[in-house]
Amino acid sequence: MRFLGALAVAVMLACTAAATAGAQALAQQPTPETLQAAKDLAAVVSKATIADMASSMTASTWPQIEAATRRQIPKIDDATLGEMRAEYEKVLTTTAIESMNDAPPLYARYFTAGEMNEIAAFYRTPAGAKALTVMPKVLADFVPTLLVRLKSIEGQFTASLDNILKKHGYQAK
Repeated sequence: MRFLGALAVAVMLACTAAATAGAQALAQQPTPETLQAAKDLAAVVSKATIADMASSMTASTWPQIEAATRRQIPKIDDATLGEMRAEYEKVLTTTAIESMNDAPPLYARYFTAGEMNEIAAFYRTPAGAKALTVMPKVLADFVPTLLVRLKSIEGQFTASLDNILKKHGYQAK
């Protein structure tokens, strides 16, 4: 459990660093050409693609949510769970679609107009269109395996960090 706490701290630090870098990058406003290329790139990612992504995410996360719900409410019926799952996926899809409005400035922060035009052109090819629909599924399948691996090294990771602390005269509580 200490590993998960350490991981949470590491994620928070990474997010803070990213937010700081992002704030600095936002201070430099993108050119109209770059922002238009970013909007064009975001437009390539269709609502259907986002809905597929939400469906994949739901498929990978819902079993844990359902299991936790069944533990808390053992007598819950399948119809109620089905309605809950549908609502979960609907909210996830709506939120993802609305979040795409935030994508152009983010794309513009990290890519040049030329790069975004190349990426959008790729997404319009058969392979690119497939990547848009399959990569979210690949990531949805990948995250649980990553979590299993992280859990499997938890003891090793904690012991390594504890050894470093001890070497420097610190004692974890």
